[in-house]
Amino acid sequence: VLFFNPAPATGDTIHWSFGDGSTATGSNPVHIYAPGTYTVTQTVVSYFGCSVAYSQTVYVAPLPNASFTYTLSSSGSVLNVSASVSGQFHYQWSWGHAYVGMADTFPSMSHTYINDSLYHVILTVANSQGCSVKADSIVNIHHTGLTTDNSASPGHISLSISPNPFTLASVARYTLTSPRPVKLTLTDLLGRETVLEDKAMLQAGTYQLPITVPAAGVYYLRMTSAGEVIVKKLMSF
Repeated sequence: VLFFNPAPATGDTIHWSFGDGSTATGSNPVHIYAPGTYTVTQTVVSYFGCSVAYSQTVYVAPLPNASFTYTLSSSGSVLNVSASVSGQFHYQWSWGHAYVGMADTFPSMSHTYINDSLYHVILTVANSQGCSVKADSIVNIHHTGLTTDNSASPGHISLSISPNPFTLASVARYTLTSPRPVKLTLTDLLGRETVLEDKAMLQAGTYQLPITVPAAGVYYLRMTSAGEVIVKKLMSF
């Protein structure tokens, strides 16, 4: 804590009692406190020995012990974090890339990564007086969910997505070389599956299917047809 005494008169001596047994002299002393409430007394003694005292209560808020734990989803791309402190603090998460979320201020959160890499995750915790501490960790993101598989009887069915990457909406195009059933599903990195199309029988030909996603992220489009499977990775920004 920095104490400030504006422009003392020439010859004045300023004495400080910090309320924790420590004292000092001078106009602008700095004193380090443990958390707590203290009564600080300033006594000014003039050149002629006259004195006047003034007291004020100082509250020093405790600093949080910033630390956090994390887990990764089964897909390897969703980071679940939990601060190891709770209470009336302000939390701010930095995920290690250009994304900035104005709402990333809760003690426990989840964040989805699109690209595999090492990310420097930082938690900043501040008390009501604005004093802050940080905790950090290096997180290795590696997608382990569905993988692209185009080896299922190439030539009987085909699947493409354009544009990809895309912004919330794209188009899937698939071709059948003979009449057959078709099912297309979209799966996110949490394993949540949406059936986009489920036809008992379609004639040979090329078909288009609009694709929309609820949020930016990584998805997998799976096409199954008479035991044949194709999986395509989609990325939405």
